Amino acid sequence: WNTTKTLGPNIAGGDYIGGNLWATPDGTGFSQENTDTDGDGFCDTPNDTYTIHEAENNYDYLPLVMPTSLKFTESPAVFFINNDGTNRSENANFTFAYSGENISLWTKLDNKSDASVVADFSNITGNTNPISFEHQGDGVFTLLNHTMPDNDTGVYYISIHATTATGANNTVCPVMLNFNPKSNITGLGNPNTTDWTEINDLTHVSNLTFEANDSNGNVIGSLEFTKNVNLCDIEFAQKLQQFGEYVDFDTAQTTLDSANLSTLNVSTNLTMYGLGSFENQPGILLDGQPILESGQTSNGTVSGLDWNAEKGTLTFSVGHWSTYTADGKTPEVTAISPKEKRVKVGDILDLNVSVKDTSGISSVVVNVSSVNDTVDEAVLKNVSGYWVNNSIMVDTDAEDTYYLNINATDVLGNYNNTVNLSVIRADTLKADDYKKSSSGGRSSVGPSMPPEDVEGTVSGIKRVLAGSNVKYDFSDGQGPVLGISFDAKDDKGTVVAKVQALKDKPDDVDDPKGNSYQLMSITVGSEGTISDENADNILIEFKVSKEWVEENNIDPSTIRMTRFHDGKWQDLPSNQVREDDQYLHFTAETPGFSVFSIVGDEYKEGIEEPIAEQPEDEETTDEPASETENAQTPGFTAIFAVALIAGAALIMRKD
Repeated sequence: WNTTKTLGPNIAGGDYIGGNLWATPDGTGFSQENTDTDGDGFCDTPNDTYTIHEAENNYDYLPLVMPTSLKFTESPAVFFINNDGTNRSENANFTFAYSGENISLWTKLDNKSDASVVADFSNITGNTNPISFEHQGDGVFTLLNHTMPDNDTGVYYISIHATTATGANNTVCPVMLNFNPKSNITGLGNPNTTDWTEINDLTHVSNLTFEANDSNGNVIGSLEFTKNVNLCDIEFAQKLQQFGEYVDFDTAQTTLDSANLSTLNVSTNLTMYGLGSFENQPGILLDGQPILESGQTSNGTVSGLDWNAEKGTLTFSVGHWSTYTADGKTPEVTAISPKEKRVKVGDILDLNVSVKDTSGISSVVVNVSSVNDTVDEAVLKNVSGYWVNNSIMVDTDAEDTYYLNINATDVLGNYNNTVNLSVIRADTLKADDYKKSSSGGRSSVGPSMPPEDVEGTVSGIKRVLAGSNVKYDFSDGQGPVLGISFDAKDDKGTVVAKVQALKDKPDDVDDPKGNSYQLMSITVGSEGTISDENADNILIEFKVSKEWVEENNIDPSTIRMTRFHDGKWQDLPSNQVREDDQYLHFTAETPGFSVFSIVGDEYKEGIEEPIAEQPEDEETTDEPASETENAQTPGFTAIFAVALIAGAALIMRKD
């Protein structure tokens, strides 16, 4: 160990002979922990002189450095190249390969010409004979045109081993063997699906295309990548075996799973086939939400939409993968009511239709201008799956059959306006109601509350003539108002009375005082048609459920009708006129019509009052009597009556 530096190979593989190699199994030996900055194979001196035995003056002045592992200088360490020896667009240690076809590999080591590099294909064939790389100079090694062995479709690993006399290194190269979407994925065997066996550079694939059939062999969808795609990603390749689960083609819908196929999540042209049943140019939904309306060709997510109605094909471009659905079908509309219903002036129409659509309904309206000249379109509201409106009143005088055209529009703008409701205008009023008056012409009808605020409506129509007593009878209705009557001073012609029971008070109306039994809007003609200026004895007859009275502890003597007028509630003179088994019946006198409420107050608890002082010589009870007891002591009335009768008899005898 005490020698001079001499040219020649040493035991560590270095170029110079010197001292010893000092190493331990745990990697803490002197030769393992020290450096060789000048690359001569020895630990740096004099600081790194190894002391063998200081007392005996034994030193190793040329301790050898432990050689480092053999290094691959490229990333990835070994990658696939073209069979002519040229590199692909990107270095990738993964590729798709096919039995009987050739592959080529490339690697570079630390400029080691004496290294040995071999490929082990035993994972594919079971044959353990290695295949050697050829050294091309400057540490470059290649394996060109190796014919792939046969095996089942799947991912296999080629083991790469590099060795020298003093070091070694290993890596692996995954291969997807014998996989071709055109033949391996059910439903993709179409002429336009890319044949992967014909791809030369899998890291730079242009116009990559997948095209799918349905179970009957009909083409239903395709996708084409508008940018070059790198297919050499091992994670993507493993998931590609479940490609059919991650890319789902269906009629008018393509589902692209970007989470599982992120490598392919790039700009794509989608084409949908078999859309000949669509009545309109389709709109597009993204994950069930509308993003492109029918008639549009682009927005922030979809662009370049092209619709071929004759062939029933739709093509558009998307920026990322997700679920895209096309819808060019108009909503399916079924008329429920009315259907040739006979109506008269003042009748409230019960409009009801069924509308179905896969994308969702945006609006349903009915044109009712033929039966009500003040309303063009009535908006229908979705109630329990049906579209309804019960606030349109008939005001046309002419007897005829009228068609009410429905227009149902879905969230993508597809609409159906081919279905009609119908009514037959036929007078059923008594002859007396048709006496001529100076106020002839159309009926006088008051405004209606919004349909969504109304629980129910009753209405009636009468001829209002000067000097006549007019009575509207609503006793057949379900609401609390039984009738309206008044003595008319002026001729008003045909007047419609309408009572709408409300779900809640209007926004501009305060809460009434007391417990509210029912809120309602009452109109008799348009505003001001009937009021205390042109009619006397304006009465509203109404009823209140005894059950409500009992459940809410209501004092019946406080039940009244109150009217909202001039920004405040005004109690109306109200009187109970009779009762039956279920209801208390009342009348209320009103000066006009607007919003009303039937209210009542709860019974008040008895209030004790102090008893007036009595003379000291009179006895007093321990407890003061209640106000009720003072007012009506049991037996007091009978005693007083007997005394009164006796006094009268005495007077008669005296006479």
